[in-house]
Amino acid sequence: GSLLVHMTSDAVHQDAGFAASFFSECSAGFQPGSTDPAGNDYCYPCPIGQFAPYSGLDACSRCPSHQYQPQLGQTSCLDCPAASRANYEGATSPAECLCYPGFHAPEGPG
Repeated sequence: GSLLVHMTSDAVHQDAGFAASFFSECSAGFQPGSTDPAGNDYCYPCPIGQFAPYSGLDACSRCPSHQYQPQLGQTSCLDCPAASRANYEGATSPAECLCYPGFHAPEGPG
């Protein structure tokens, strides 16, 4: 983390001095959330269907349409099965990945 210092030198409206708050950079797989009354930031895991590959990002990103992510707090997304993709970004399951036109899913046992 790092220390953020605000100078308060407007003597007309407030006493001169300093105000400090602790800013914690969120880890990969997490995004900033709210701030408590003391100025400390909270980090939350990325929701399913989203990811944050690096620390310090302002927000998680939705998985691209050729990928999905079923777990919280991830740094990447998983590829859809071959010849398939979701119709939107942020898929959370391989079941959301639909075959391209002219392709079909292989027959499974049972």
